[in-house]
Amino acid sequence: MQRKSQSRNNQISVNTGVSGAPKVSEFRFVNGSIHPEKHLLMSNGNTLTPRPRVFELLHYLLQNRNRLIHREELLEKFWKDTQVSENSLAQCIIEIRKLLGDNAKEPIYIRNVPRVGYQWIAPVEEIYAEDEFELGVVAPKSQRMYLTHKWIRALLGAVIALAAAGGAYRYVTRKPAELEPVYREVAWWRFDEGAGLVASDASGRLETGQVRAPASWVHGKLHGALRFDGLNTMVGGKGNGSLPGGDNARTICLWMKADLPVVQHMALFVYGSDFRGPTVERFNLGMETSGALLAGWQDAGDTRTSSLWNDGAWHHVAVTYEPAPAKRLGIYVDGKREASDKVPPALTNNRAAWRIGEGLPGSAYFHGLIDDVRVYNFDFNPGKVGALYRCTAGMHDLGDYYYLPIGAGLRIEDRKPGEDSAAFHNDGKDFAGIQLARTVNDCELWSLRGADVGQDLRISVDLLAPSGESGQLTEAGPYFRSRKAAGGDGLIGGTSAGYWIQLFSNGSVQVKRLNPLAVVAYAAPLAEFDSKVFHRLEAEARGEFLNVWMDGRLISFQQGDKPVEKVSIPAAWEGPKAIGRNDGTAGVLFGVDGKNRGLLGGQWARNFRVNKLK
Repeated sequence: MQRKSQSRNNQISVNTGVSGAPKVSEFRFVNGSIHPEKHLLMSNGNTLTPRPRVFELLHYLLQNRNRLIHREELLEKFWKDTQVSENSLAQCIIEIRKLLGDNAKEPIYIRNVPRVGYQWIAPVEEIYAEDEFELGVVAPKSQRMYLTHKWIRALLGAVIALAAAGGAYRYVTRKPAELEPVYREVAWWRFDEGAGLVASDASGRLETGQVRAPASWVHGKLHGALRFDGLNTMVGGKGNGSLPGGDNARTICLWMKADLPVVQHMALFVYGSDFRGPTVERFNLGMETSGALLAGWQDAGDTRTSSLWNDGAWHHVAVTYEPAPAKRLGIYVDGKREASDKVPPALTNNRAAWRIGEGLPGSAYFHGLIDDVRVYNFDFNPGKVGALYRCTAGMHDLGDYYYLPIGAGLRIEDRKPGEDSAAFHNDGKDFAGIQLARTVNDCELWSLRGADVGQDLRISVDLLAPSGESGQLTEAGPYFRSRKAAGGDGLIGGTSAGYWIQLFSNGSVQVKRLNPLAVVAYAAPLAEFDSKVFHRLEAEARGEFLNVWMDGRLISFQQGDKPVEKVSIPAAWEGPKAIGRNDGTAGVLFGVDGKNRGLLGGQWARNFRVNKLK
C-alpha cells in the first residue's frame, strides 16, 4: 500500500530535480472512481462506502492494474495472520463486482484467470492531490519535490501574480475539469510477429491466437501482416470473455487487401458459434464473391455494402453495432460509412471460438492480406472511425498532421499533389470540423487526440460559407487554444477552451470564445459579399491579442464600446474556477445558427496553414 502523505493543506508539488512521490488522491475509471483517503467509492452515480477489506482489495487491484495478481499474493497481503479459505477472497471479489456493476462472465473491470488470480482491466486515470500545482510540462514522479511551508505557497503565488502584472503571458497545465470517458482495445492482433504460429493480443486481454500453417508473415499496412492462402490459413482461439458478448455494443476494425479474383465468400473475422445455420450467436464479417462487404449475425440479421472492394488495394474496414433500442449495424470503409441497417438483437457468445480469415471450420477462407485487427466494446461514432482510419493510414493532411474529425458529417478530400493541405467540407447539416493531430503509439485509441500546435500562431485558410435558399447564414472559420479532442467530439462548452473566428455567409466576422461561450468582438457585414466563392481568412494570435485579415485586408472589430484592430483574447476559462482546458490545439469548425441547425451545411475549407510564431 502507498505510504500516508502529509496533509494536503500544507503540501504542494512542483517540477524540480529532487525526488519525491506524489499522492494519488483519486483513481478514475469509466462510470466510477475511488478516493483512498476518504474511503469512498463512486459507482454509476452513487456514493458507496464498502467494508474496509473490500475497499483495500479494490485499491490494491487499481494500484497494480498492469499485472495479473496471483491469489497467493492477495491472501498473503490481506489475510496473512488469519485462518481463512480462498472463499473469502472470492467473496470480496464478488462484492466488488456488485458495487461496480461488473459481470464475471463478461468483465469490464476485473478479469479472473481461474486457479491463478485477478487483474484490473479497465482504463484508469490517476488524479493527484488538489493542491498539486503543475507549471509547464509535468516532471517525472521521481523528480517532484514537496514543499510544506505556507510561506513557500505564498511566495509561489506572488511570483505568478508579479509575472501577470508585468505582462508575461503564461499558460498553466491543469488537470481536466472532468474526466472524459476512456476506452481501449479489448482485443488487438497486430500481426507484427514476423514468424511462428502465434498471434499475440496487444490489448493485454490474453486473446492469443494460433496460426494455422501455411502462413506467410509479410510487410503490411502498418508494420507486419499475415498472408492468407484462401485454402487453410487462419488465426483462431477460444474466447475468454473479453470480446463483446450478448447484445452489447461493439466495433471491429481491420486492414485488408483481397487477392484477385474473388471466387468464393471470404471470411475476415468471425466469433461466437460454430453452428452451421443462421444464428444470432455468431458475429460475421466477410466479403462476398461480388466484392461487397457483409457483416452481421450470419444471415439472421446482416447488412451489405453496395460498393465493391475486391480491387486488390488496401482498405480499412470498420463495423459498428449500437444495441437496443437502436439495434443498428454500420459498415465503414476507409473512414466513410458505406452501409447502415437495423438488425435483430445479437446474442453473441464471447466464450466460443473466434477466427480471423476463416468462417465456419473448413470453409470460407480469406485470400489476401490482413493487418491490425482490433475489437472494442463500444460502438464508434463516425468521427472515431475517421480518426482511426486517418491515423493508421499514415495520412499527412497538413505537414505531418492528419485531420481528426470533429462533430458529424465531415468529408475530407484526398490531398492533391502540390496542395498545402487536404480540403474538407461539411457534408451534413450541423456542427463539424477538424482538429490537427499527430500519429503516436501505433494509433492506440487513447492516442487519437488533437496535437499541441502552439499558443502564438498564424492561421490561414480559404473558406466557403454558403447561404441558404432564403438567406439563412452558415459560418466557418479557424479556432485555436482549445482542448485535445477525440474523434467525433464537440468543442463548445464542456472542458473546451479557446477562440473561434467565424466568417458568416453575409461577410460579417465574429470572434467567439468557446468557453464560457460568448461573442467577444464582431465586424459588420460587408456590402456585396459573395457567399458563392472562397474567401481568404488569416489570423495572428500573440499573447492576449488577435488580428484578423479577410482577403488581405485587416479587419476592424467592435469590442465593447470601441473599435479595435487588436482583439483582446484573455484566457477566461482559467478562472476564477477553471472550466476549460487549453491544450494548444487548433483546427477549423463549421456551424449554423441555433434556429437553422439540421437545415444547412455545405461549408468548405482548403489551403489550410498553421505556423507557430517565435
